[in-house]
Amino acid sequence: MNPLIFREYDIRGIADEDFTEADVERLGRAVGTFLGRRGCRRLTVGRDCRLTSDRYAERLMAGLCAAGITATDIGVCPTPVLYFSIPHFRQDGGVMITASHNPGHYNGFKICQGLDSVHGDDIQRIAALIREEDFDSGTGVRRAADAVTPYTAHLTANLKLARPMRIAVDAGNGTAGPLAVPILRALAARSRRSTVRWTGPSRTTKPTPPWSKTCKISSPRCATAASIWASASTATATASAWSTSAAASSTATG
Repeated sequence: MNPLIFREYDIRGIADEDFTEADVERLGRAVGTFLGRRGCRRLTVGRDCRLTSDRYAERLMAGLCAAGITATDIGVCPTPVLYFSIPHFRQDGGVMITASHNPGHYNGFKICQGLDSVHGDDIQRIAALIREEDFDSGTGVRRAADAVTPYTAHLTANLKLARPMRIAVDAGNGTAGPLAVPILRALAARSRRSTVRWTGPSRTTKPTPPWSKTCKISSPRCATAASIWASASTATATASAWSTSAAASSTATG
């Protein structure tokens, strides 16, 4: 395992090169140990649509369960859905398998204790647990839950557009594509969609394309045209902006 994958705010590197599937299971045990010792024993686990994410999710959850964690699999979803799922399902934290804006051959892990990002020295403490093989043991439970449906319902129930809008959505075949269009249409926005199916990242666009290139999909006939682009591992700009209010409202309403 390349020690350089342990960064300031996440754990990220080249998939199957900087870390293997066996390393991911050890990481799951370390994360489960680290959070479990802080009283966090119920975690949601989400993943993006990168081609390595499904198998990494399997190994990560195996490691979490081996450390005595109850892991709730919320499947393929944008990162804000993972954040939303923590208060919605009354969890103690979560792990998102994603490499964010990085190219498709990367992957990584964002870790939450409650709604707070595990970062800095705590990331290095997780690395130390792996080096020292200082793992707790237990018999955890794996569950599955649908977080996308309540997330979508929460947004459409709590957000209103001041006026109808025409919005172009280029999801780059990324994770947010299947969510963006129905959410926007439910909010009375007319949407023109492009590359919204999941095919893995960077099939049609780079995770961080030039703004000028992204804007080309906007129709000149639109009175109001916005290009909302989603990377392979994150939500659309819309969902990202709304995630904080969604999580906060979910916490308040239980």
